[in-house]
Formats: sequence, structure tokens, C-alpha cells
Amino acid sequence: LTKVTSDENTKFILGKEVFKNCDSLVEVNLGSINEIPSYCFAKCKALIILNVQNVTKVGEHAFEDCKSFSNLELFRDVTFIGSYAFTNCRFSGHIDSFANATTIGEDAFSGCYLINEFELNPLLKVLEPRVFYNCQGLKSINLPEGITSIGAEALASCCSLTELTLPNSIVEL
Repeated sequence: LTKVTSDENTKFILGKEVFKNCDSLVEVNLGSINEIPSYCFAKCKALIILNVQNVTKVGEHAFEDCKSFSNLELFRDVTFIGSYAFTNCRFSGHIDSFANATTIGEDAFSGCYLINEFELNPLLKVLEPRVFYNCQGLKSINLPEGITSIGAEALASCCSLTELTLPNSIVEL
């Protein structure tokens, strides 16, 4: 399986693990999908193109190990990112596509070593454990006023991060 296409006006509910381990899947063009469920595209190492609309939730492990995927524009409306959702993906540069996320699960971006800047939603209250673990290229992250907790190893092994300003709202490190 290399390509999946449907009419762009179609509304879908995707099942968990529906495309998991589809090593040759390169392109997916579907209509409106509110949620990309757990493990949906996990380990789809060739996935480059994903065209969907209205995504507000990305489930656990949804894109884990999708090493070729980099189209982040479709995530602008996402408010929930599950644990391990993008672990070991190869996003690069300044990431602001998830700026509406009010929940980001643990290890959500761990191992994404090409990210160098990340914008967080001002409404985010907790930076979960290991959320950016081993993001070696991360040089800058905004911690918004209102964030109250930074979980264990949230920024561990972020060896390019040279400065971090903690907002006054932090009560737990």
C-alpha cells in the first residue's frame, strides 16, 4: 500500500492502528477527520504526504517513528496531543503548528532531534514528563506564564538548549 485517497468532502472516523506499520505508505488524502487515533500511522516510515481537515486530536503513538513525515500545517487546530504521538519524527526548524494544544502528553516529541524552536499554547498548564526528551537540536522554547508544572526529564538531553526562562507560575519542577 503506497497511497490512500478519498473524496475530500467525505467525513471519516479512523480506527486505531488502521495504517500501523505500512512501511510503503507515502501519501494519504482523506476528507474531514476530527481525530487521528492511537497508532494510526505509527511506523509508517515512508509517509510524506497527509492531507486531512479539521483534526483536533492526535492520539497516543499516532505518528511514532514516521521519519519522513513533516507536513505540520494540518495540526493548527489540534488541542490534544497524546503521549508518544510524534516520538522520533524528523520535524525540523521552528515549530508553531501546535500552538493551540492545551494538552501535550508525555514523550509526545521525544527523540525529535531536528526541532530547534517550539511554541507552546499560553493555556498549557503542564509540561508532561519527557515531552521533549532527547530533542538535541532544541535551542528555544517559550514557557508561557500560567504553566505550573514541568515533569521529570521534560527537557532532558536537550543539549542545544542554553537558556530557559521559568515563568512565575511554576510551582513544580
